Amino acid sequence: MHINDLRVPIIWHNLPATYKLNTMAKGRQLISLLYPFFLAALVLNCHGYEQQRKAHVVYMGDLPKGDASVASTHHNMLVEPDVTAPGSNILAAWSPRGLSSVWVFDDRQVDYYIISGTSMSCPHVTGAAAYIKAAHPTWSPAAIKSALMTTATIMDPRKNEDAEFAYGSGHINPVKAVDPGLVFDASEADYVDFLCKQGYNTTHLRMITGDSSVCPSNEPGKAWDLNYPSFGLSLLDGEPVQASYLRTVTNVGSPNSTYHSHITMPPSFAVLVEPPVLTFSDVGEKKSFKVIITGSPIVQVPIISGAIEWTDGNHVVRTPIAVFQQ
Repeated sequence: MHINDLRVPIIWHNLPATYKLNTMAKGRQLISLLYPFFLAALVLNCHGYEQQRKAHVVYMGDLPKGDASVASTHHNMLVEPDVTAPGSNILAAWSPRGLSSVWVFDDRQVDYYIISGTSMSCPHVTGAAAYIKAAHPTWSPAAIKSALMTTATIMDPRKNEDAEFAYGSGHINPVKAVDPGLVFDASEADYVDFLCKQGYNTTHLRMITGDSSVCPSNEPGKAWDLNYPSFGLSLLDGEPVQASYLRTVTNVGSPNSTYHSHITMPPSFAVLVEPPVLTFSDVGEKKSFKVIITGSPIVQVPIISGAIEWTDGNHVVRTPIAVFQQ
């Protein structure tokens, strides 16, 4: 039986909350959890309450004969969640068949209810994504996601010890996200490469993509070069800090613009951005840069936060950095 003929249960554990998306989908729809064909499914990772540092994807379904394990991935190269959004005490539509209070014998029927949680955050970000898509119909879902992340309002880490693992890039700002200046775009092929480097073999990869995609190697590798608007570095206790990332940005702001980089990081770490200045002469023009992070080994330090900001005088394009221990 081909994977496209299967109805496959998927569980997406997505960070800091134990947030589960249980759906029934055909094989190729699995990739939508990674490359956002549907804005509501992938543009965001929602903010929740129960803190969990490690995000992972679990694929559950029939495997080819001879496979005894389930493909699973721990992507410790990404900072998750991506953003946070309003989710506390939200007045929302409510099914009349639902309970109107916590008292099980309360038989009143209501059309609206005050709710809190990821179920309320997700619709807010979905609406923000639709708002951006209306303003920029040709933008890819990855570009929309980038716009939401790089323009988010910075959160106060003193109010949450899990920092980026609690709120990601920050609190969404849809008005700013419509004009982000630069975007980090990515394609389906980029996410296929990411899966290969996370340990998927060709057999499992094709279950997800439904095509003839091939993983060049079965050996897991560093997936630092996924064109993502954040930088995550997962280390073992006492492991030296040494990482290199390649990113490409697309100019969606002014035709003639120059962006200067500004780095925020504790003094015990060195962050090099090369080149430190990006100059554009046209909308849609792409420029690449490399980020190198070095530092002394960290011991018993759960998370160290920083950021890189690109500014042209009108836009601030911010990408968080999180160095953390496994």
